[in-house]
Amino acid sequence: MPTDPDQDDRIVIDLTDVDLTDELPVLIETAGFESDKQLVPLSEDDDSAHTARVMALVADELESVDELKKHLGQSTAKIEALERDIERLSGRRLEMERSLQDKDTTIGTLKEALETAQSTIKELRGIEDRLTAEIADRDERIARLVDQSDELHKDRAEARTELEQVRQNEKTVHPADAAPDSASTPALVCLTSDGPRRFALVKGTVTIGRSASCEIQILTHFVSREHARLTVSPRGGVVIEDLGSTNGVFVNATRIDRQELHHGDVVTIGESQFRFLETMAH
Repeated sequence: MPTDPDQDDRIVIDLTDVDLTDELPVLIETAGFESDKQLVPLSEDDDSAHTARVMALVADELESVDELKKHLGQSTAKIEALERDIERLSGRRLEMERSLQDKDTTIGTLKEALETAQSTIKELRGIEDRLTAEIADRDERIARLVDQSDELHKDRAEARTELEQVRQNEKTVHPADAAPDSASTPALVCLTSDGPRRFALVKGTVTIGRSASCEIQILTHFVSREHARLTVSPRGGVVIEDLGSTNGVFVNATRIDRQELHHGDVVTIGESQFRFLETMAH
């Protein structure tokens, strides 16, 4: 124990990584006072005051160690909690990275689809432009065809008018080899000529048609070249038959192939009508 009152008494105790409760006797025996930077060992005969002081310091250090252990335990728990949080966050980070990768993949796919759609739209617009041009050209051609159709209708109307005039001019019935009238001779009277025209049926066979060789010639395109034949019997009866004409032979508005005529019958050949008379006297 130093005897100089001006001299500082300090105790140097190494407590690092040491359980002081087990080493307390050793600490007491080896503790010393530092004087002039030298350690002075204490003996068992030193003053009790110094021993109490050492014990107090040891108690304080033990209390500090307990506090440190408690604090260390709390810190360890916090570290473990932080490690769990870090592990959880790492898992979430990996999930987010995978999600971002999936989204990047999806974005890439959508970009490709968008580029394909844009290319398709461009092609469709080109097709639409071509179709629009074709439709415009077709409309123009249709307009020209309509104009031509109107002109054709006008020409057709004019042609029909001319045809009617030709028909009127051609509706002329010419008797060939007309025989002198006889009161007992049957006859055909044309009802559609400008005036009633009588044709005496004096021959055994009389042909009607458009040909010049026919005894009764009808110049109209509704009449075949050899349209019908009239056969006169010796007793004065008359039979009419169709010679395979296109438009047929009608007796009293009924188409026939072959039929005997009676007084007053109306015979229609083409557009010409005739009334049959058994004798000219009628």
